Amino acid sequence: MFQGVHANPGPAANRPELMEVSCPGTLLGPVIFLAVFDDAVREIPPSVLEWKFVDDLSMAESRHYQQPSIMQEELDNFNHWSEQNHMLLNADKCKVMTFCFMMRPPPPLPLTINGKELENVAVARLLGLLMQADLKWEANVSQMLSKANSRLFLLRGLGTFHLSALDLLKVYTSFVRPVVEYCVPVWNAGLTCMQVTRLERVQKRALRTILRGQYTTYDSALQLTGLETLNDRREDLCRKFANKLNPELLPPTEVKLHRTSRERERYDNQAELFAVINTLQNLEKAYIKDAIRPEEYTAACSKLLAQYKVAFKQVKGDEFQTVEAFMKKYRMNCPAALERIKEDRPITIKDDKGNTSKSIADIVSLFITVMDKLRLEIRAMDEIQPDLRELLETMNRLSSLPPDFEGKTTVSRWLQTFGTMQAHDELDDNQVRQMLFDLESAYNAFNRQLR
Repeated sequence: MFQGVHANPGPAANRPELMEVSCPGTLLGPVIFLAVFDDAVREIPPSVLEWKFVDDLSMAESRHYQQPSIMQEELDNFNHWSEQNHMLLNADKCKVMTFCFMMRPPPPLPLTINGKELENVAVARLLGLLMQADLKWEANVSQMLSKANSRLFLLRGLGTFHLSALDLLKVYTSFVRPVVEYCVPVWNAGLTCMQVTRLERVQKRALRTILRGQYTTYDSALQLTGLETLNDRREDLCRKFANKLNPELLPPTEVKLHRTSRERERYDNQAELFAVINTLQNLEKAYIKDAIRPEEYTAACSKLLAQYKVAFKQVKGDEFQTVEAFMKKYRMNCPAALERIKEDRPITIKDDKGNTSKSIADIVSLFITVMDKLRLEIRAMDEIQPDLRELLETMNRLSSLPPDFEGKTTVSRWLQTFGTMQAHDELDDNQVRQMLFDLESAYNAFNRQLR
């Protein structure tokens, strides 16, 4: 705002007249300036755009290269308005930038203020941002990196005073990082991969200074300090800016659970455990509703229990000491799955704890019973199959037998054969001979297993 007096020598009645008064530094000063400056460049044609910010004014004209320019006329009008309001434009500080992407661009039009031609530049500073005529951001990125690196030097200097990592982190996030995030929505979309990498190095160097000997890798440093990569932060800031302009402009945003590859792996492991527990719960319900055959249930349940053990090992730690803690955090209502996990066996396989001797005796008895029936020429499917099935279930109950015990495989194979027969069908001589041989081999293997 201008401040001054108009002194007229003469009679006492003509005292010095105060023209305009606005004390610099007062709260009212900027408001008065904005009120005076508000009517500048009001009546302009649609082809000319103008942007005001406090005492900065930018004007732009978009036209075909063969069309005449009216920018000089608008400059003259603005200069006339300035003179009427007792202000003087500084031509040395006014710059012209031409955006043209033709193969052979025409020479820039000369623009003048008070007879002085304005300088046509390839790079211009606008509100602290360096704009380039080719719409690239190399100059602006270089400027930010230069400022950030000079402030990193201060961060290293503070490290010599034995400040804690938490204090140094505060200095970085409040004094260094804002430099490389100034006006992010304007230039983020125009960054090259090389420029993204160069900007990210600022944070890498800062974390090395902050963590000192604790720094191993960039990902681990981010997890330790709770920071995001600068690239992720820029995307976040742009999304928030666009959402403030118009929430309907953006599609539903994807919530990022992870910021580093290590966090992503941790959430993937938790998702796998979550899926196994849910699947086990649904399998138990299916068996209760008799929607699955017992042998199918046993095989699927055994497989899921094995997968659960592997998945929980990947998740177990300070956060999840038990599976109950995991289920509580993620509000999993899976009581049947939890019971199955605690028993560590399908419901079709009974526990032999305290009954090992009885299980062994039953297995021996069933082996002998089936073989004796075959020797007595009892060959009907409905007379052999029930004893054979009970034999397999009893072997499954005996926990000392390995899952791949050859006796189980042999009995399962013959049960499959009986599954294709009718109740009145009988085994032929060759099948009886082969089955006796297989059962004797399995019986001998069972005896060897007990030794």
